[in-house]
Amino acid sequence: MCCLTVAMVLMLLPGEIEADAIKGQGQVREVSGNTATVSVSTQERPAVGDKAEVYVELPDKNGVAILATGKVKELRGELVLVDLERKTGRVVKNSLVRFLSDVPMPAPPENENVGSSKVDSTPVNDEPRSTESRSDGSDSLADIAKRYQSAMFLVGDPEKGSGTAFVISRKHRLLATNAHVADIAKVGVLNETRSVYKVDRKWYHPHVVRLLDDGLTKVVSADPDDGEVVVDCPDLALLQLESVGPELPSEVELALPQDVYELQGSACGMMGYPGYQHDQRLWQKTGVFASATFMPGHVSRLTGFGHNPEAPPELRRLVHFSVQPYKGFSGSPVFRSNGQVVMILNHLHFKESEHGSITDFAYCVRIDALWELLDNANLSEWFDRRPIEPVRAGAYDVSAFDAQAERVRRAIRLNSEAAELSDRDRFTDASNRISEAIDVAPEYWRSYWQRGMITYRVLNHIGRLDPQDEVKRRQSALKDHKRAFDLYKQGHNRENVRVALDLARETISIARITGDRAAYNKVMVLLTELLDRAGDQKGYVLALRGSIKSNLKDHAGALEDLNEAIILDPDSTDFYKYRAKVKQRMGADFASDAQRAEEMHEREHVRPHKH
Repeated sequence: MCCLTVAMVLMLLPGEIEADAIKGQGQVREVSGNTATVSVSTQERPAVGDKAEVYVELPDKNGVAILATGKVKELRGELVLVDLERKTGRVVKNSLVRFLSDVPMPAPPENENVGSSKVDSTPVNDEPRSTESRSDGSDSLADIAKRYQSAMFLVGDPEKGSGTAFVISRKHRLLATNAHVADIAKVGVLNETRSVYKVDRKWYHPHVVRLLDDGLTKVVSADPDDGEVVVDCPDLALLQLESVGPELPSEVELALPQDVYELQGSACGMMGYPGYQHDQRLWQKTGVFASATFMPGHVSRLTGFGHNPEAPPELRRLVHFSVQPYKGFSGSPVFRSNGQVVMILNHLHFKESEHGSITDFAYCVRIDALWELLDNANLSEWFDRRPIEPVRAGAYDVSAFDAQAERVRRAIRLNSEAAELSDRDRFTDASNRISEAIDVAPEYWRSYWQRGMITYRVLNHIGRLDPQDEVKRRQSALKDHKRAFDLYKQGHNRENVRVALDLARETISIARITGDRAAYNKVMVLLTELLDRAGDQKGYVLALRGSIKSNLKDHAGALEDLNEAIILDPDSTDFYKYRAKVKQRMGADFASDAQRAEEMHEREHVRPHKH
């Protein structure tokens, strides 16, 4: 989407969403200076003086980003002329527009302020604002957002995703972000530019907690190979950019620990990069254009890690932030209107709705945890303004997991050895390693999946077998894949698409031998459900479903699935082989597919398919 390369600054404030009613929608027909001519696409029409917002929809239903705001100044038949008062992005033809009419808030009854004077809306500990600022502090927050534009970085890996980081020391080229963002941070792109900087060094908070591959076992670790970061911990890291390249233009101001113990109720703003998460097209050789999005919110609650409400104020570092951000905001700085960054957004709380999972609210890590990291890394001396005393806190308690962690780590090592042995066709030795791994940690899902894969490779290696013997071996592999599927879901609270596909593949293989149509139909349902979350395995899902359709005599449906699979993955030998068989069954010309599959097979030197 080309509009992603424009500045995307969200200007809707929490109070305005409730106070303004959407009154019609339309599209920009042309732009001349600060005037946009808009064609209205809904029956309800705006009136002169109504607010207008020009916006772009973020990818994957991640909300909208406002490109400009203004007011309706003239109605011309079906067209509406909008005076663009504030632009935060490029308004072009076909940009979306929505009109909002003011809904005045009812005045409070007289004598409502019994026992107190007027309600003070000034955020706690914020500096006084000028009389020109809004009562909710949003104008000054927007000013801070403008000031920090050149301190923002989009960071990540084109193949793994992205997040947000921000400059805390220009001189030392030092950025702050989340630990889980640092895990994938290879490069950073300076905001409002295509300037790319390589990440040279990383430091992790000493109490970063990770889940081992079983999805259950926690360890304190700075090593990404140990697993995903547990978000309910000091999920913080520092990135140092390499010394080559232009100097960094700006840095943020960090609040001190004593400034953030009374954050509740504070109006805050944040900046980050939604919409860049998994769109690899934005990371091509031409370079991604980084454009940060601004969103405001309020601090609603502070607790200790583990959601402990009884933690003393100095340890209430897990902050609830009343804003609905989107994926890509991880690592975003959250600041008050005095310009100080008081926390770092690190994860989102989702709830289920009839439309699927939606963001409910956000969690942040309070900034004193970042000072603890800086002190632990011996970097706090780099800052003129810093805590008088080193910031210390008790270690995140995972002592109960120590013994279990060692068992799971040993099982992980044995699985790695088994995979290497299997790749060298040493199947007996590989099976022995897996048996040892299961004895060490019988609850570890990967051991069962690995054993099922060894059986699959053995069957491919030895070729045709007696049907009864083959069914018996495949049923053993199917049992292992089912066990792996259940254990993974139990530990990670989600399905493993790869294991689900291997489960489907073995079921199809058995059904082909036994003629079990009920099994075909069952797998067809599973594959159709997997399509939306299959990611880069979508082509393989379609190919498997196509093979089932062909076996059920739906050759036209099979050909449709295989055509789409080949578009998604044109380098798969098996897909051409499957399509050749389907065309042959349909009585169509299959020679070109068969020849291409044979040529690709020869080039691969009879390597097993990557799936």
